[in-house]
Amino acid sequence: LNIITSGIFRQLDPLFEKDIINFDRTTGHISLNSSKLNDYVNNNPTELNDMLNQVKTNLTDFLTPYIQYNGIFDQQNKAYDQQIKSLQNMIDLQTQKVQIEIEILKNQFIKMQMLQAQLNDISSRITATFGYNNK
Repeated sequence: LNIITSGIFRQLDPLFEKDIINFDRTTGHISLNSSKLNDYVNNNPTELNDMLNQVKTNLTDFLTPYIQYNGIFDQQNKAYDQQIKSLQNMIDLQTQKVQIEIEILKNQFIKMQMLQAQLNDISSRITATFGYNNK
């Protein structure tokens, strides 16, 4: 945006040079010098017309690569879209990995509970058979 802004200001140089428009660098305010503009309209309309046509041509030439089909903005948008797709694919892959790991851990937990139940059953049988008492 800074490049575009400074480029637009460069294209307006003829109007700045003739003091038709002014720019306050501290506030960023652009103002029209109506007395200068009226002077050009009344005394030199051809030069004003030439200046405005030059500014129009310069702005068109400067902005066309940005706004045309498959221009700079389109290329940037496509690059950002590709980055978004790539990041989404990475997120999807990580989500799948996490889901697989969750399933593995669930199965291991179920197997551990079954093993614990078997060990509890064996412990109960041993206690019943041998009368083992913790006292």
